[in-house]
Amino acid sequence: MRGKTGYAAAVLGMSLSLFLSGCSFSSAMEKVVDVVTDSDADADAAAQAPVDKTFAAYVIDESIAAPEFAVNPEVKTSVTKDAAVALQAIATSPDGGLISYQWYRNNVNSNGGGTAIQGAVGDTYAPPTDAKGTWFYYAVAVSTKGGKANMSTSTVAEVSVWDNMYWQQNADNGGYQYICRDDGKYPTDASIMIDGTLYLFNSEGFVVDEGGKMFDVATGQPIITQTEEQPAADAEEQPAQDAAEQPAGEGGEQPAEETAEQPAEDAGGEGTE
Repeated sequence: MRGKTGYAAAVLGMSLSLFLSGCSFSSAMEKVVDVVTDSDADADAAAQAPVDKTFAAYVIDESIAAPEFAVNPEVKTSVTKDAAVALQAIATSPDGGLISYQWYRNNVNSNGGGTAIQGAVGDTYAPPTDAKGTWFYYAVAVSTKGGKANMSTSTVAEVSVWDNMYWQQNADNGGYQYICRDDGKYPTDASIMIDGTLYLFNSEGFVVDEGGKMFDVATGQPIITQTEEQPAADAEEQPAQDAAEQPAGEGGEQPAEETAEQPAEDAGGEGTE
């Protein structure tokens, strides 16, 4: 009896590790028949239990439809320290299975190999923002039916928390960046609510308006760069050169000679005859 108990515990530990890693392990689990509940009543009870404690109780079975994510969490979110963030992942079951969730946190941009977040078993999760840094989150949705299950994983949500920041104007183009005093880093390709104002940052970290044009954060006025000024100078000079040179050499002299000489010859010939 003691041997059976130890074997069952080892099997449960192995199945839990495989399931939470996100790997397919149906072939291995098919041999572990004693981890699946025997009666329908027990199966229904297991299906209602919290996901993070019952993953090992289900066999991955592809005859059960995998959940389909109708909503994936926001791909990239940047906030200041202690700002509220809500990630959402909503999945449905094509064949009427019971959907449960488990959220994971990762230190790399991957929806596998993360750490399960205790208590994060709903379709919405609010990650902590009390410390600066970047973390990656994803949700695993499990559809259970008759004591068996299939699963799907959401896309990854990148959440960056910024703290101890200041505005710095670039000497070359006049643009503004939001710099961290601790490490010199700044947000890129992001939008951040700062002191009640939503700022957009381009791929180089400069504040831009909705049209992608840099502006002065102090005045809110557009920043005119040297690149934008040059075409205006060209437009003013080029027409003046064309007007002074081209018409005078071609359009101003040649038509005048033809008009003055040709009619005189015609008139003289007609009078001689």
